[in-house]
Amino acid sequence: PSLSVNDEDDDGLTPRPKPKQKPDEPVPNPPLRVAAFLAGAGFLESSYLAIEKLTGGEVTCPLTGCQTALNSGYSELFGVPLSAFGAAAYFGVAALTWWGAGMAGNEEDRDAYQRARVLTFLSTAGLAGVSSYLLYLLAVPLGGAECVYCLTSATISFTLFAIGLSGVGGKDFGKAAPAAFSVYIVTVLSLS
Repeated sequence: PSLSVNDEDDDGLTPRPKPKQKPDEPVPNPPLRVAAFLAGAGFLESSYLAIEKLTGGEVTCPLTGCQTALNSGYSELFGVPLSAFGAAAYFGVAALTWWGAGMAGNEEDRDAYQRARVLTFLSTAGLAGVSSYLLYLLAVPLGGAECVYCLTSATISFTLFAIGLSGVGGKDFGKAAPAAFSVYIVTVLSLS
């Protein structure tokens, strides 16, 4: 017997067709707006650290490890504070995710939206690579220095990576995963 209330002609014996499944759909645009906000916060934090490093100022920090990390030999690359590179990277991710979120749900921009999701995944893999390496530096060469800014930036980077990963569908993931892994590895190795 059928449990359906709406089907008067349903005898309960005839199989119903399976509903059509949607193709691999990425997570809708709210996570991209969240990613843009998080990347904006990362930009502000990294900019603050870059300005303090460039001006020789002291960062406001409840722990002692912030200044240790900021004054270490690991805090610069080619004479430029790593936090300046971080600010540029966070700004790029914020712009990319805001742009991508603006296209979500618009059928005309579907391909561009998918590219924005893949680019978000790739760029945040780089951020996660940098954060992994910097966490290693805090733990080993800097003797377990506790830096609120470093840990906050790492949390932002890994959260952005999770959002980037969540928005890449199966087919796109298969194509983008090797490149994302390569970006991650090259980032870590280039900082070593």
